[in-house]
Amino acid sequence: LVTPLIVTWWGAGVILPKFRWRGAVEWSLFLATWCWVGRMSFEAGDRVVSPHPYMLVALMAWPAFRFGQRGVTAGMAILSVIVLTCNTANTGVLHWGVAKQGEELLSLQVFLAFTAFAGMLLAAVYEATVTARDAAEETSARLRALGNNLPGSMVYELVLELDGSRRFQYASAGCERLNGYTAEQLLEDPQILYGSIVEEDRPRLKAAQEASVREMGTLRVNLRMRRGDGAIRWMEFSSSPRRLADGRILWDGLQLDVTEAKRAEQAQRESEQRYRVLVENTE
Repeated sequence: LVTPLIVTWWGAGVILPKFRWRGAVEWSLFLATWCWVGRMSFEAGDRVVSPHPYMLVALMAWPAFRFGQRGVTAGMAILSVIVLTCNTANTGVLHWGVAKQGEELLSLQVFLAFTAFAGMLLAAVYEATVTARDAAEETSARLRALGNNLPGSMVYELVLELDGSRRFQYASAGCERLNGYTAEQLLEDPQILYGSIVEEDRPRLKAAQEASVREMGTLRVNLRMRRGDGAIRWMEFSSSPRRLADGRILWDGLQLDVTEAKRAEQAQRESEQRYRVLVENTE
């Protein structure tokens, strides 16, 4: 009991959670409940309410989840003082039937050690879970921010359902800048994107998706799309498929506006064509 108390509190700050006044109220409520249950469990005498000491093991989950290992060790230190000052430890008979004083003290030590171990284990597991969750949320937020701030592009996740239908599972904020409608609209109705593809280019997208599913290879296709404002832009879709556990196909993809590149490419071809004509006429 002493060693964990020293280790966890060495250089410790405040035990209370982020909201100090709420934490103070909760910590005070826990201490009151903890001390009352501990005193009633180990104080001999006739009373209407006589809680069993093992209730303290279940109650230990409270500080383990809310106050961490420091809360557990502080609670156990307080409980040790309560146990040693109660008459059960010296003259009474424990709830589990031990009557001899030496056996009583040994049983109490074992009980306190077990309770402390259970509380420390719960606190450690919970802290590890919270740390992993926070790290995952931070990574997810970082990736979302990266996808939302990529210029001239949209990051998306497209799911091919088992019935052959398609839906967007995720779309970054770049959807509105690229296509003229929000990501929420796209998630609600995926046909808003497919419907904006120039009709002559739709077969190429269908063929590219079928080949990607068949070969589980990268999908890359350039299409003309009509934005919400009526302007026609060249878009490049590049995505990699992966098969989910339930058999569905999910594409992690990127939509890029390549209109300027297409215009430059077209201008280059026209310039080369004019040059060839000029050379032919010169000859």
